[in-house]
Amino acid sequence: MKMTWSRIAALCACSAFLVLYNAACSDDAQASNCINDIDPKALFCPGMPIDLRVGSPVIVSGHMPCTEGELNADCMYGFGPEIIYEVSPKSSGTLGIAVVEATGAIFVHAEDQCGTPSKRLGCTNGSTLHVPVKAGHRYSVVFQESWDDVENSSPFALAFTLDENSVCGNALVEDGEQCDFGLADPAPLGCDAQCQFAAVPDESDKCPGSISALSKPIAGYTTGFGDDVQACGSLSGSPDRIYSFRATKSGTLKATLESSFDAVLSVSSACDIGPVPLLRCTDDIAGPATAENPESVEWTVDIPQGKAYVDYWVVVDGYGPSSFGAFTLNVTFQQ
Repeated sequence: MKMTWSRIAALCACSAFLVLYNAACSDDAQASNCINDIDPKALFCPGMPIDLRVGSPVIVSGHMPCTEGELNADCMYGFGPEIIYEVSPKSSGTLGIAVVEATGAIFVHAEDQCGTPSKRLGCTNGSTLHVPVKAGHRYSVVFQESWDDVENSSPFALAFTLDENSVCGNALVEDGEQCDFGLADPAPLGCDAQCQFAAVPDESDKCPGSISALSKPIAGYTTGFGDDVQACGSLSGSPDRIYSFRATKSGTLKATLESSFDAVLSVSSACDIGPVPLLRCTDDIAGPATAENPESVEWTVDIPQGKAYVDYWVVVDGYGPSSFGAFTLNVTFQQ
């Protein structure tokens, strides 16, 4: 049976759980003075040791120290009091950390790298964090409180779990999963409830692409589609979609792209896409592109004498293999 954080919180006083230093579900009021009930090992790297096994969650609780932390949580502003636990998983799988009480940031360092930002495995200012772990390794888990009132100790409680199986919905693509956005409803991003690609390849998966109308926004996703184009330095393995547009008069076409991922937008004059027919490409936005700051390209349309139209192919691509998700593409004519 998988353990949910609500179930952990409800059952944390039961004997099936290992509770360290204080009852994690105690009714203690907010401390008004400094309370020293934390093992000194939890104040320094690599942290207080915890052995973690599948099916045996560990809950630690007590009061935060009255000293400012020294490790910088890059997902939270400021330096609050911090505690550190050195977790040793007895099986390979997914380590889950949940803040049952208190508010702050959780971040995890790999073995022997406690305090080294470049070796950080994950960081969140939310209530849960999941990271992949291996048996026989040690991981320093840091909880840094978000407030800076170090003259008073506030209570905290953290829950640690270990799951050997993939956990769909934890924003971590694990064994047996193709996608995981950590959302209750990932369908708009092309991922189903079992963390598998929902995409069914259509005309936009390969050349000649999907025939599309000008000035009609296209909402879709690249998740689960193939990789046919590399433009603007995009890496091999990034899924893309191809759309064809027909211009029947001379002027200017403009393509704008909003995306939930780091996208690359390109336009070509033929669907034999390569360096010769490529007209424009852009990857100006680092990360998701918004309506206020979209990826955008413009190009001139010249209808050759004797022809009634010119076709163009616009490609929505990702920067790398993990760059995929939802997008909105709009191509408009400007005379």
